[in-house]
Amino acid sequence: GEEALEAARHAVELIPDDPHLRTVLGLAAWHCQRLTLAQESMERAVELSGEAPDIVADFAFFMAAARGPRLAEAAANETD
Repeated sequence: GEEALEAARHAVELIPDDPHLRTVLGLAAWHCQRLTLAQESMERAVELSGEAPDIVADFAFFMAAARGPRLAEAAANETD
């Protein structure tokens, strides 16, 4: 987990505007229970992707599972 997180951080440092790398960083951070980093990374992925449906779906799943359904709903409504 920690190795994956460090690899994802390094990848984002190399290509900071790639929404897929930001999603990978968010998922790795989630796996390591670094929820603030996970949420920030996934929110940035949504922004960078122009709210691509697959990226928004990953973010919504994270929010529902890690942060609770009310926050997930609020996050989904913000991306409309």
